[in-house]
Amino acid sequence: MFDYKPFTHEGIDAIRAILEIARKQPDDFNGSHVKVLIFINAIDYVAKNLLINLQRMTFILTQNEFNSIFFYINEKSEDLDEPLGTLIKKLDRFAFPDKDNFILGLKKFSEYRNKCIHNMFSRVGTNKAREVDEAMNSIPELAEKILFSYDSIVRGVRNEWENYRIKFNNTNYPQVNKNLIYDSERESE
Repeated sequence: MFDYKPFTHEGIDAIRAILEIARKQPDDFNGSHVKVLIFINAIDYVAKNLLINLQRMTFILTQNEFNSIFFYINEKSEDLDEPLGTLIKKLDRFAFPDKDNFILGLKKFSEYRNKCIHNMFSRVGTNKAREVDEAMNSIPELAEKILFSYDSIVRGVRNEWENYRIKFNNTNYPQVNKNLIYDSERESE
């Protein structure tokens, strides 16, 4: 019935490899820029991925439970190529495990990201240099916390989804993908 499998990451090994490249960068000028750009993309990716999955799961649940009389119409993933701030606002409309900490982390990350991206050329020789350096130095650690939190949220949502499928013996609902982003707890499909 569905060609959708919740929390699937195309190219998960490549995603993990790119994150590992960021982690191995030296703390010099070039390395810190590479690290920051990779983590910015990673956090945008997990925010978008979580939103897409929450929307699709809500669509499937409401469509099935209400016999397609009424249901949530989810946005197409290509319609979600939006700034992190917009993704945060859309995620805030959902309830999910550890939401408050995740949203707070995303907001702080967005603040650091904006300082880095919008002031990158102001970094050298201006009064904004310290502010940009602080943001650049804070991004990697905060990104790691957000990635770990994302996987924790996925585990919680995934478990509830699977429990729902089992409880109601509903095989129409797709099984959740077992792969996680964060390397600390690799799981096989």
